[in-house]
Amino acid sequence: MLDANRWRDQDFACLSFRHRAFLIVLECLADKAGVVDWELEKINDVAGDGADFSRVDVKQLGSDNAIWMPGGTAILLSQFMQKQYGVLSRHCPAHKQVWHAIVKWWGAPTHPHEQEPFIAFFSERQIFRHAPKIKDEDQGLDEPPWKTQLKAEATAAKKVEIPTSLPMCIVEALQDCFDWRVRMALRSRIRTEGDKWAWTPEQAEQDIKQVQSMLRKFTSESVEVQLRNMIRSNKPYLNNPQLYDSNLLSRQKADDYE
Repeated sequence: MLDANRWRDQDFACLSFRHRAFLIVLECLADKAGVVDWELEKINDVAGDGADFSRVDVKQLGSDNAIWMPGGTAILLSQFMQKQYGVLSRHCPAHKQVWHAIVKWWGAPTHPHEQEPFIAFFSERQIFRHAPKIKDEDQGLDEPPWKTQLKAEATAAKKVEIPTSLPMCIVEALQDCFDWRVRMALRSRIRTEGDKWAWTPEQAEQDIKQVQSMLRKFTSESVEVQLRNMIRSNKPYLNNPQLYDSNLLSRQKADDYE
């Protein structure tokens, strides 16, 4: 993990020099799963003379770098496994010790279709983007029932007919939005993420109704921009455009100028 590109990493570069050094010390002490026992004397001893770290320093690292494990006696380095191994394989001999450490801290699934407990841990603490991928899941082996249902619902929702009475720019934007919703649903790797991006024909019809309602108050250009922004920001819901004098979103404001 200690390479030249590390200093360009945003989550690392935003730290003070003191906390960069602290994070590197923790990485030296971490086990295969990126977990460090909170033994302050040992940590300060590795850091060298003058080191005086405390629990406050762990908080200063931010959740993208480190979080406390349940019980507060160990720290998980959020990006450790992802950067060390990238994609974990259950069949790779070099990863056996990693899986042993994972089972030690989080346990193992009780049946084939159950979500990995450590993946759920990452998701619940808003650090899912740092969770390592699992090779078997990426290959789509033993696809769980929730994923099959999610795919079927998203595919059916995409087939909902968009009214041609809408402005052409809105029809095209909605079609792009529908395609994007399907992609986000298919990308889901765990149930909680799938619940966030679940999309049904009923919800597709609701999307259309919401856009039709927005068009009664805002210009078609404004609504199109909002649809595009939703895709860029990866938000599963659509907000009404905000009324600012500078962007002339409101039809009423346009009428005032006439």
